[in-house]
Amino acid sequence: MTTEVRRAARPAPPRLYRDGKLSETDRPPPPERAITLIVDGEELATIACSPVRVIALALGFLRVEDIIQTAEDVALMEVCDEETVVKVRLAPTARAVPHDRKRILTSGCGRGVTFSLDVVPVEGGMSVSPEQLMAWMEELLESAHGYREHGGTHAAGLFGAAGLELLTEDIGRHNTVDRIAGEALCAVTSCGCSTTPGGSCSRQLRSLRRSPLRATRALSISLQPT
Repeated sequence: MTTEVRRAARPAPPRLYRDGKLSETDRPPPPERAITLIVDGEELATIACSPVRVIALALGFLRVEDIIQTAEDVALMEVCDEETVVKVRLAPTARAVPHDRKRILTSGCGRGVTFSLDVVPVEGGMSVSPEQLMAWMEELLESAHGYREHGGTHAAGLFGAAGLELLTEDIGRHNTVDRIAGEALCAVTSCGCSTTPGGSCSRQLRSLRRSPLRATRALSISLQPT
């Protein structure tokens, strides 16, 4: 059974405070929607997110939670009810869905949810200089158009030998790396180096096993491999 999320009243238009003055702005705030993920007939999670490419977000969430390894572990996906519900039927190759396991509220920006805090060793094989990482971070921030427009979204990027391969933005920082994993599965992209411009993304980063190097602009935590 899913829970419908409703707003009692529309929020007032955003206003901008700059140089000691408060003024109205015509820039709308970033949209947000609650997406319910139903796996094999049972609700697994409801995710507050940016309402774009919700299939990639759902795929990435399942990959990050180690329920699926490849897109072939999904037999069927469908988006219903004006993109507020994603239904997934898993293939026999997928892992058992942790419906009966406790949910863990993660640290970081807002409340993320995970079913495990196990730390997965990171595979090596890629060498990147600090200067290259900083250049990639600047490229990521420069390419994050949503953040530059209204400052209300987070961004994550996947970099390889040729530079930026994937860029995702979302109102939720945890969602951005889920989206990287999902878009990589959709595009069958070979993963290189992933970067995120702020905070700790321990749940997502520990599960992108093909990415040998992870970087964040802020301080990492003990359960976050970097």
